[in-house]
Amino acid sequence: MKSTIQTMNTSSSSSGDHKQPETDAQKTTTGYRNLTYQKWLHAMLLSFLTSIIILIPLHFFWKAVARATLSPQSLKMIKSGMQPTLFQAITTTTVWPPGYPTLLFFSHLIHIPFHWVNLSLLYATFFITFLFLRRFLTSVLALTAVSGLTLFSFHYYNYAQITSEALVTPLSLLTLLLLIEYKRHSSWLLLWSMSLIAAAAFISRYHILAWLLPVILLALLLDNRFSFGERSRRTGVFLGASLMPAGLYMLMNRIRTGYFTGMPRLGGYDVRPPLPSQGEAAYFANQVSFTDNIRLTFKTYFLDFFSQSTLATHHANRSPYRPSPLEIIAFGIFLTTIALTIHFFLQRRSEQRPSRADDGDHAVAILALAVFSYIIITIAMWTVGNNDPLYTRFLYPSYLPLTILFLSITTTVFRRSKSILYRTSFLLSIILILIVNAIKLRNIFSWF
Repeated sequence: MKSTIQTMNTSSSSSGDHKQPETDAQKTTTGYRNLTYQKWLHAMLLSFLTSIIILIPLHFFWKAVARATLSPQSLKMIKSGMQPTLFQAITTTTVWPPGYPTLLFFSHLIHIPFHWVNLSLLYATFFITFLFLRRFLTSVLALTAVSGLTLFSFHYYNYAQITSEALVTPLSLLTLLLLIEYKRHSSWLLLWSMSLIAAAAFISRYHILAWLLPVILLALLLDNRFSFGERSRRTGVFLGASLMPAGLYMLMNRIRTGYFTGMPRLGGYDVRPPLPSQGEAAYFANQVSFTDNIRLTFKTYFLDFFSQSTLATHHANRSPYRPSPLEIIAFGIFLTTIALTIHFFLQRRSEQRPSRADDGDHAVAILALAVFSYIIITIAMWTVGNNDPLYTRFLYPSYLPLTILFLSITTTVFRRSKSILYRTSFLLSIILILIVNAIKLRNIFSWF
């Protein structure tokens, strides 16, 4: 009897000292609550970043519009868009193709101001950039990167002008995105979609045709998933669909003016509009040499990405420029990041067996081909042609592909490499680029 009482007391004491084990139902409920909380935080962060992308451009864009002086090209585009008929809109000037004047004509027809058109194109550019970055990053990181573009970017300056770059930038980005998707799926729907978007880009700017067409043809003809006959057939479909609108317009130009592009494009200028000074007139009228175009190209990139005081305007490009210590440090760390990235891939290639390229490799290869082709073709065209000297407007369509290429490669290395040196260099380069551009925006536009 005594042992029984002791056993009961021991059992009672034991049940009081120890909690009952959690049941499976309780564990499921706790896990569900934690998961719901994480999803809620994730949704709130996505909503916050999306709000930045939507609201910030409304303020910055209209500030840029208020401060910008419309260029002669903008005034001619506005004149074309305000013509009473579409035929008059696309034939008012034969120097530029009719894609952008057509868009301006229809927006004027339904009483949408031209700057609102460009603002819509700016939002389209940000959205396509997000779709690009989403291939390499998570949704949160991709939205964070696009938010950085809205907060620390000078893109508003380019979109404040009524020029065709506002249209061809999202069109060329979308064409490259569709080309990358086509390399994954190879469907006829993607091929036709890419052909139609490319046609819209080609009919909007001849420079884009000269740049983007070779990139796409190379990607199609070297697609080893198909036989040579199938590759040729698909390439023929793309050429026919994408070049028909621009080809018909260029033929009409040839009949009207004697030139496919509406004017002689080689040699120096015959006639230039009045300019403030003889020095400026000489700057525009003289043909620029190959070495000068290389210098102007890299000076434009440096001023637009690393200068804390100026954009790569005509005035800045033809004036001496001395980088500040902060700009030199930012550029130096950026070059260090590039060098370490190249070293990582070379080391990885030597350590691993060659394997079939995956979708990410195809995307990076197409972006790299697009960026370097843009630089090479632009320098070549501006060397033999009679365009205005290189500055922001002519190189701007390559800025976002270049930014996406940099982020896609460096973030891949950041995830795979355990090097503290690389991770520090990458983070510092991003932070310093954001800082110099924030200072630039404050100095030029008083935005911060």
